Amino acid sequence: MDKEKLYAHLDEKAEAFTALSDRIWDLAELGMEEVKSSAAIAELLQREGFNIAFGTGGIDTAFLATYGSGSPHIAFLGEFDALPNMSQKAGIAKPEPEEGKTNGHGCGHHLLGVASAAAAIATAKWLADEKIHGTVEYYGCPAEENFSGKAILAKAGVFTGIDAALTWHPSCYNVVFGVSSLANYKAGFSFTGVAAHAASAPHLGRSALDAVELMNVGANYLREHISSQARMHYAVTDTGGNSANVVQAHAQVEYIIRAPQLDQVNDIYVRLCDVAKGAALMTGTTVEFKLIKTCANIINNKALETVLQQNLESAAIPLWSQDDIALADSMIETMKDRDLSLVGALAGKQAAMELSRQALHENALPYLSAKTALPMSSDVGDASWNTPTAQLSAACYAMGTAEHTWQLVAQGKAPAAHKGMLLAAKVMAGSAIDLFLSPQILAQAAEDWKNELAGKDYKKMLQL
Repeated sequence: MDKEKLYAHLDEKAEAFTALSDRIWDLAELGMEEVKSSAAIAELLQREGFNIAFGTGGIDTAFLATYGSGSPHIAFLGEFDALPNMSQKAGIAKPEPEEGKTNGHGCGHHLLGVASAAAAIATAKWLADEKIHGTVEYYGCPAEENFSGKAILAKAGVFTGIDAALTWHPSCYNVVFGVSSLANYKAGFSFTGVAAHAASAPHLGRSALDAVELMNVGANYLREHISSQARMHYAVTDTGGNSANVVQAHAQVEYIIRAPQLDQVNDIYVRLCDVAKGAALMTGTTVEFKLIKTCANIINNKALETVLQQNLESAAIPLWSQDDIALADSMIETMKDRDLSLVGALAGKQAAMELSRQALHENALPYLSAKTALPMSSDVGDASWNTPTAQLSAACYAMGTAEHTWQLVAQGKAPAAHKGMLLAAKVMAGSAIDLFLSPQILAQAAEDWKNELAGKDYKKMLQL
């Protein structure tokens, strides 16, 4: 079909989409607190004829927007949460927090949520115009950053019954990665001891802080004996107080464990719990564990990723203005290092070198696939364990901009970010139309998905 009408419809509404993404950037609400952000996207979808239901999966700020009826069911996944302590003024190439603000969109979820909604709206209009049978759904997914919101939704069975789910992420590149991610667990360890005067009666005390320190030492020795692709990060979240002459009666440490597969993460977690028990035994304290969140690795789906790649190549890559390039250049000047190693590893050193010469990505990379997992995690993985899922990245930021940095926040309202957001919407909407018109692609996607999951039990591996 001719998709130019689809693209034109999105272009006509570009100003509204841009204004909405900027509003969500301004709100910068944290996970599980995105009351105004989720409501704003839901209101837009409702005006376009979608039925809205809040409280999806038991989360107040999650919602499901539905248009049409019957099969196939094509879903778009959206996010809208910000990061703490990432406040930054827009459009300036120096670190300068906004007065009166603490949070900031350091991962581009203000763009992510709006582009997915735009794709859903364009697809719904196409269904209506062409009188095509089927259902378009938009999942408003909160708290990707701090609680892996899609994991909560997946455990509640929210994603079952969908034929395909499409999403994207703002990036420096226009690319479809056929690469998995690292699964992770986030866990808290709380130690309880006995307070005492550290000088006159240290023998009466049992130090919870000692237990935390010994646990961290044990964890660091454990690193040698786990997968080389695994990661363990920790932060001491409670030191027990500020007085050195008091034996600390309480202390806490938080860990994030990452590995290519869920079962690997679970095995490391069990061993880490044993390390914590050993630290408690050595110090005469007690320990309690709490699994705060889980996040699955991505199950790639080549059938869906191929469709996204085809639409990425057929959609027009944005033309960058001189102002776009000037802002990107000024941001690049603030970066001590630009990490293009991921593209280098997948596409080759020559491709990385060519990208390093660009202020903003000027074309689309070829489909990049590999057996090695990306060195990060995403709760899109949890959706992918429950329905065939694929995602793309679209260039919104200066080449080499790292996520979770002030530079990324500063570029979040720039015209380049808006252009990348609109490109992502076009690619996803075009892909959805291909899926509605090609039952054989959906059948292949379902077969690929089942083959990838053969013998694997999502809930069992998450200890549910």
